[in-house]
Amino acid sequence: MKKYIFTTLAIILFLGGVFFGYRLFGSDEATESVSSEAILKSLRNEGFLVTLSYIADETVGIENNTGSSFKDFFWGHTIEARANVKISIGIDLSGLTTEDVVVFEDVVLLSLPWPELYSTEIVGDVSLLNEQGLFKTLFDNDYGYNQAVEKLKSQAYDNSLSNGFLSVEARASAKEKISRLVTFIVPEKTIDIRFK
Repeated sequence: MKKYIFTTLAIILFLGGVFFGYRLFGSDEATESVSSEAILKSLRNEGFLVTLSYIADETVGIENNTGSSFKDFFWGHTIEARANVKISIGIDLSGLTTEDVVVFEDVVLLSLPWPELYSTEIVGDVSLLNEQGLFKTLFDNDYGYNQAVEKLKSQAYDNSLSNGFLSVEARASAKEKISRLVTFIVPEKTIDIRFK
């Protein structure tokens, strides 16, 4: 009987020693520090991140005329087109370097490139009014659709560049979306974003 009590007592002391050793030298939670490389890799994996999209109603007029009323009667071509054009703006994160991501104790400092145009695309139908000269109507089946689409996209792009509000809105949207991305990686840190 003494043998069983001694064995039981030895097992209890052994397990108690393991438990107290774990409590003294082990940790309940594994704290993992996230390096700037981990954040950089996650951002680069996003590639080009579209941060702002909006739709603009564009109208263009195209005149393919010679200036001579006689020639224009036979070969003139005037197009008026209207369509909704979607403009997407974002940031290319694939080119970030190690200098662009700095991790401090409580803050992650990000230096990002300025937002740039990603794409312009027609949304919905193109309303096209086409006036052609007599011979152009008979011998040429080009109604100017492709030319009108290119002009609509080009005009939307030019308007997006000239709009100062758009660049402010694009930066604010980029800050918000990228802060949200980085917060998933380091939820306990403040994200400070600057544009270079």
